[in-house]
Amino acid sequence: DELPGRRFERARDVPPFADFMASRLVRHRPAGELTSYSSYGMALAGLVVEDVSGTAYEPYLETHLFRPLAMKSARVMNAPGDDAGIATPYEIDDGKATRMDHEWYATPPAASAVSSVRDFGRLLVALTSGKPRIVSTQTLDRMMTTQATLHPAVPGWGYGFQLGQMNGRRIAGHGGLREDPEPRPGVHEAPRRDLDGQV
Repeated sequence: DELPGRRFERARDVPPFADFMASRLVRHRPAGELTSYSSYGMALAGLVVEDVSGTAYEPYLETHLFRPLAMKSARVMNAPGDDAGIATPYEIDDGKATRMDHEWYATPPAASAVSSVRDFGRLLVALTSGKPRIVSTQTLDRMMTTQATLHPAVPGWGYGFQLGQMNGRRIAGHGGLREDPEPRPGVHEAPRRDLDGQV
């Protein structure tokens, strides 16, 4: 479920998150009818965070995630200048790398959090070790337990993570991951979490 119109060419053109979502709160299909990757679903979850907490999404992350984990580089990229220090994006076309502009989104929960690899590692350590505790054990168990799948033989989704198996180990991941049994050097958008305790 892609949310049309959420991507902008320039940061200054991005409307406030809640304003953007106000006219888009629609039911796409009955709950449990189909599983699919959903930018809309992630954006809606962020809107629920705002409504329940009474705090905008970005300061909520700063207070409850980035600061407790000392993720000093982490931020939500939604204003001019937020792209400072971020790797330059390139696209490969016919074997040639061409520089691209950064992407700007009106749906920060679905696309706009950035951090250094070191700071992202702090999040991974917190999720795998529980130190410091950023979510309850029960919540983490739900995140790492299949909540929906198209068929028991294919990977399903926990809350926010695609779940699967690789080399006989349970894994969880999200975005930028490839299910490739042959190790190759590279950088992924997000690390995998081995549900058996290894990274």
